[in-house]
Amino acid sequence: MSRPEDTVAQMANKNMSIQRPNLYHSINTDERPIPMKLNIDNNAASPVFQQIIDQLHFSINTGELKPGDKLPSIRNIATENDIAANTVAKALRQLEFRGVIIAKDRSGFVVAKAANSRYQARGVSADKTEVHNVVDLSLIHI
Repeated sequence: MSRPEDTVAQMANKNMSIQRPNLYHSINTDERPIPMKLNIDNNAASPVFQQIIDQLHFSINTGELKPGDKLPSIRNIATENDIAANTVAKALRQLEFRGVIIAKDRSGFVVAKAANSRYQARGVSADKTEVHNVVDLSLIHI
C-alpha cells in the first residue's frame, strides 16, 4: 500500500516494476489445469494465434501435454499473456478442428487421445485427409 509520503512518481515506479508471470497453473490433480508456459512474440512474423497453435501442438507431440490433460481457460491464457480472448479462442478452435484437443461443455479443453493416423499426428484436418486419400487412389490407377 502507499504511504502518505510517497510521491506520485514513486508510486508509479513501484507499479511499473511489477512483472506479470508467464502462464503457470497449478499441478494437475483431477480436473485442474496443468502447468503450461507460452512465449508469445508480438514482433514475430507469424500471427499470435499461430504461435499459440504451434506451441501447444509441439507440447502435445513431445509428450509435455498428455491425453486427458486439461488446458487453462481461454480467459486465463488471454489475461496472463496480455492478448485478446478471441485470439486464444481462434487458436483453440483450430486445434480442436485438427483433432488435437477436445472441447468439453462448460469446462474447457482437454488434450485428445493419441492420433491414429499420420495426418492427425501432423495436425492435418480430416478434410485434407480425404483429399490425400483421393490423390493416393488416383496414383494407384495411373
